[in-house]
Amino acid sequence: MKKLLMSLSAVGVIALSVWSLSGTVPASQAASAVNFIATDEPGPWFQCVGATGCVPAGTQSLAVIQPGDTVRITNGAQTNSVHTFTSLLFPTGARGMPFDQDAAFRGTKSVKLKDPGLYVFVCKLHPFMLAATIVDDPRTAGLDLGENISLINGITVPTSSDLATRLLRAFFLITNPANYQDRNPATNPSLTWHIAYPSGVPVRITGGAVVDLKDTLEGKLAMVTTSPWMGHPGPPTRASARSG
Repeated sequence: MKKLLMSLSAVGVIALSVWSLSGTVPASQAASAVNFIATDEPGPWFQCVGATGCVPAGTQSLAVIQPGDTVRITNGAQTNSVHTFTSLLFPTGARGMPFDQDAAFRGTKSVKLKDPGLYVFVCKLHPFMLAATIVDDPRTAGLDLGENISLINGITVPTSSDLATRLLRAFFLITNPANYQDRNPATNPSLTWHIAYPSGVPVRITGGAVVDLKDTLEGKLAMVTTSPWMGHPGPPTRASARSG
């Protein structure tokens, strides 16, 4: 199964787009090491596995941990390729960032995340492969996304920015096949496209503001369409994800 490829500029658009689901991972289940595996499955190319840390709804590519916990990635039998596991974005000023390895690999790599905020990792060979981790300070309300987030290319934006919101939408599109646009009249006669966001998820953004994830996304980016995107390549569809 071929992976979808994108230009590096499109990677930047995807990258910043990951937030977490509050209340789905009880504090008692905080993992000292959260595990991702590389797969060849559309959507969760990097899939969080195990009973702790992984967010069980909305996407399979997201985890919530505490400061000082470790993120571990394994490229093994679930994929037919070598991959990289590379920082794409991270809280501005986070210690040990950006993280990278010398070359594509098989086996396991790990990185300890010390500072609260949003971290996104990507495979440089397959830019649709995204894994995200929220390092949440249990002493603060909401899931900590950080004051600002830095991209690997040096761009820094507030987590409250419109750009961050748009990139967040892209993450839920790309990592959840249920949100892919269905352009087939046989299976979607009305050609209506609606993106489902997790509900009841408070996130902490710039200035310490705590906002609801779903309300914020739907308020800024109402995403219900009734026709294909004419003249625009659009996000992945179920057919394109399988054909490459």
